[in-house]
Amino acid sequence: MGDRTGPRSAWVLAWFLSAISSLVVLHLVEPELTLSWSFAGLRAAWGTVLPALVAGALVFAVVLLCWRAEIGDRVPRRPSVSAIMIWGLLLWLILLLVGFRWPAPDVCPDAAYLPFQLQVHGRGNPRWLLAVPLLQVLFAPFDGRLDPDLFLRAVNALFSTMSVLLTAGIALRLGRSLREVVAIVVLVWTGLGTLQLAFGYVDIYPLVQLLVALYLWTAIRYLDGDGSVFWPLVVAVARPCFYIGLILLGPSVLVLLFSTWQRRDLNAVSLALCVALTLAGLATMPMFGTVFAVPAWLHRLSNVGVYGLNPGRQTLPVSYMFSMRHAGEVISSLVLLDGVALVLVAALPIRDRVGMLLLLILLARLAFVIAMDPVWGPYSDWDLFSYPTFPLGVGAGLAFATWSRGRSRMAGVVLGPALAASTVHLFARLNTLHLDFERHNTASPFHIPNLAPSVFKPSVRRSVP
Repeated sequence: MGDRTGPRSAWVLAWFLSAISSLVVLHLVEPELTLSWSFAGLRAAWGTVLPALVAGALVFAVVLLCWRAEIGDRVPRRPSVSAIMIWGLLLWLILLLVGFRWPAPDVCPDAAYLPFQLQVHGRGNPRWLLAVPLLQVLFAPFDGRLDPDLFLRAVNALFSTMSVLLTAGIALRLGRSLREVVAIVVLVWTGLGTLQLAFGYVDIYPLVQLLVALYLWTAIRYLDGDGSVFWPLVVAVARPCFYIGLILLGPSVLVLLFSTWQRRDLNAVSLALCVALTLAGLATMPMFGTVFAVPAWLHRLSNVGVYGLNPGRQTLPVSYMFSMRHAGEVISSLVLLDGVALVLVAALPIRDRVGMLLLLILLARLAFVIAMDPVWGPYSDWDLFSYPTFPLGVGAGLAFATWSRGRSRMAGVVLGPALAASTVHLFARLNTLHLDFERHNTASPFHIPNLAPSVFKPSVRRSVP
């Protein structure tokens, strides 16, 4: 089939190439902007833009060659359980080695909180109702014999490995050919907000990312006509018990319920809600010592936001939320996390149920980025918004795969620059957020009154097991 052409196709192609080119130019020129922390890093990390240019050009050439290869037309087969386990084990070992040798830098004071909780056996943060107790149980056999940082890097590498495998499962559902499946996986995992969490991270967000991936896989599997609505609904209700921010994925459940209503599968919904609510009731036991202690949980949650620009609340003041400065912060945060996916997701097919599911998730996450107060500033507290990068990458992959069908030649011309731009961005910001910290922290200061930026210094802790 020849490439489809037409006004809409031309406009979409023009948007893809112009926006992606602009991102590359932004990284190479590094203009002196207040919010340059989202892209400036090539010269600080490498002394020159040349390595990123060479790597980007190589990626561009390789993508074009691979996209045209005949093997890409094959319909991918779903791997066996043994193959999944072998590849998963190999990937986990690779992430372990990478995480121990090149761990993600600490650019936020919160990075010390979780290792401390593992050592003191504290009840944790009410935002992480079950996450801290789960990690404490896993750490208990190694307590006193293994550094908490090393343990978290190992277990987070496992969480990231599972997220990669779930990404492959999602891509096998969304892609019709081998090239589409590979493109979706690569687009998801070249997003900095997704990939950085796999590099020896010691905070909670790799687990949160895994919960998002699990929900998407179960939901897309159900919408694809395979499996029951039971599993995505149970995951949807249980996930806020591990991280309260995941409650904002709730609107996407409407797509599942609509599909269930059409299929007249209401018994599965009733069973899922009963099981999920029971699990949610039991989730309060580790922190409060009793089941269904929801009022106590909500009370503790309401008292978490004692600092920030809006003391006593976890959201930003309305006047700041809709200011031009904050608009720049939101755009910068999105560019930092995955600017290329932000460009591609504009073509998301929202008439498709999976597309609508992803759209509702992304709109909820955008509202979160706009409203939530990053107490340490959007630069230092960047990982607060990291896990939404995963559904953004899936949305970009689906948008590209859908758009590329019938446009094989044009699609290669888009995917090549897209992955080249992602490569340049990773050269600039992957494991480099601690560079020029004082300058970036001055532009994006802490939201805690009377707290000088000098109280915290970024670090890269390279512990060797």
